[in-house]
Amino acid sequence: MKYFLISDDGAACEGLRLAGVDCKKVNGREQAARQLEEAVLDESIGILLITPGIKRMCGETVEKIRGLARPILVEIPDSSGAPSESTVEDYIKSTVGISI
Repeated sequence: MKYFLISDDGAACEGLRLAGVDCKKVNGREQAARQLEEAVLDESIGILLITPGIKRMCGETVEKIRGLARPILVEIPDSSGAPSESTVEDYIKSTVGISI
């Protein structure tokens, strides 16, 4: 299973591409919603990364994805440095019940 980033921030995409993460930069709510739907259907994506802009544009869809077993959805900061509300550590704590 692979990591995949959906972002409205070009710098975030470029940075994660350098780390080997596939990325799709979107422009607007419709593209973001379409990419989220495609990511859920792609069984090769195990961890779906999003930036705060995607959550703002498609909050309801993001919350639905959080309820699924796959992909694991993690919000990461974008190039503006906006703090992430959900981290991998938060996911582990809520799923397994331990803090790391």
